Amino acid sequence: MRKTDRHKVLFIGIGGIGMSALARYYNRTGWEVYGYDKTPTALTAQLQKEGIRVFHKEEASLFENDTEKVIYTPAISTSNALLTYARERGLPLYKRAEILGILSKQYPCIAVAGTHGKTTISGLLSHIFHTAGIPILAFVGGITTNYHTNLIYHEKPQFMIVEADEYDRSFLQLHPNLSVISSIAPDHLNVYGNYEALQKAFTLFAQRTQGTVVTQQQLLPVPWAHQSYGLEAGADYVAQEIRVVNHQYEYTLSTPKGSIVMQSQVPGRHNVENAVAAVAIAQQVGIPLQTVKKALASYRGIKRRYEFILQEAHRQFIDDYAHHPEEMEVTIRTTKELFP
Repeated sequence: MRKTDRHKVLFIGIGGIGMSALARYYNRTGWEVYGYDKTPTALTAQLQKEGIRVFHKEEASLFENDTEKVIYTPAISTSNALLTYARERGLPLYKRAEILGILSKQYPCIAVAGTHGKTTISGLLSHIFHTAGIPILAFVGGITTNYHTNLIYHEKPQFMIVEADEYDRSFLQLHPNLSVISSIAPDHLNVYGNYEALQKAFTLFAQRTQGTVVTQQQLLPVPWAHQSYGLEAGADYVAQEIRVVNHQYEYTLSTPKGSIVMQSQVPGRHNVENAVAAVAIAQQVGIPLQTVKKALASYRGIKRRYEFILQEAHRQFIDDYAHHPEEMEVTIRTTKELFP
């Protein structure tokens, strides 16, 4: 058994994108962190470089007796040997969502929900706040290209930005002050059973938000929308006159406080719309539009979200995580627009 004066936490399923961000948070706040994941990956290797111990055998003998807390992902089996051992010992067990819920009570929380777009929006919001010089704690559901991590950490954050995951109804653990709902499409029906139950969960999430709920305009009318955004006239925040200039997107953004021309490096009209959502939240906390414009122009997106791996005169190689039919359709449409 390792001897240490630091508090110790075990992560079961540490290689997941959400779990790894939380493991990084505990590591940054002084805990001794170790974890299990079935498969070695580039992400688990990076965690090890950061001082987090990772093992890949599901054996109770690898459980360290001075462990004080266990955090696990709902994606693992309830019969997992480590989880079973921790349960038998009576140790505190937490799902990842429960920990995020606890943290969301400690700071003003901005939560980004939606079947599609939440990772890009939360990453972009984090970059906008960082550009504005506002200290944040951000848990992003992907590796940000600008920062090469899924955790943006500050010891004394003014805001917490978190991706609000609808899987397993996890987002109903959060306590948002501001929130975004970008889309509600049929997904995770193995959890919800039907689309109506999914819609109800999003309604409950919106009702948990203390302040403004920024909603994609095609979801209207809904009783919980305070501000709307989109690509069509009628939304409170709307991007129009969208054009591709030198493989970048340029558009006129209209807001309740005026209009401004924006540029974005991140491809796709869907990402223009994601940017509009981020602008709407930034305006709620008083970040000037010129600062937002600077951030949008320098934001380079999320790894594996239409990521250019190779760019040559006559060859392009693009890596995209799209796996939902709607996301795949958008990826193809974006490619045709960029390379007609």
